[in-house]
Amino acid sequence: MNIILIGMPGSGKSTVGEKLREVTNFKLMDTDTYIENKTGYSIETIFKDKGEKYFRELEREVLCEIINYDGYVISTGGGFPIYNNNMELLNKIGFTIFLRIPIEELIKKDLSDRPLLAKSKEEALKKLYKERLPIYNKARLIVDSNNTTVESIVKNIIDKIK
Repeated sequence: MNIILIGMPGSGKSTVGEKLREVTNFKLMDTDTYIENKTGYSIETIFKDKGEKYFRELEREVLCEIINYDGYVISTGGGFPIYNNNMELLNKIGFTIFLRIPIEELIKKDLSDRPLLAKSKEEALKKLYKERLPIYNKARLIVDSNNTTVESIVKNIIDKIK
């Protein structure tokens, strides 16, 4: 079994993923880090030089590679589940968890390093949130990641998975 974390940029996927790895002894994979290591370029550079469509193709390649993984905590990029029917496949290869955080809290965060949020962050965030929410809501479990500790989020996830 795999545990797959999805959600908006800044929702805590990487932090929760690391703690889940510690608790479960699963291996950890962050899809954005994997893409950066594989290509030798930052996500920001890929977006700037090759565009979002190219990046989404790289994400799909990663998804095809992880289909047979087992015993992983997989932290996805915010848009990973949205494109190419990726969410349906994610639900088949693991237990998907949407780390939900209110848009008002996301707006307060520094997300300046995120390519899709570089300009007019608040407006872009609201648009992305509205577009992505119906897909994120297809996760097997929805966990609120606001006003709580990483430890309590992880405990909640572990309790629900058992």
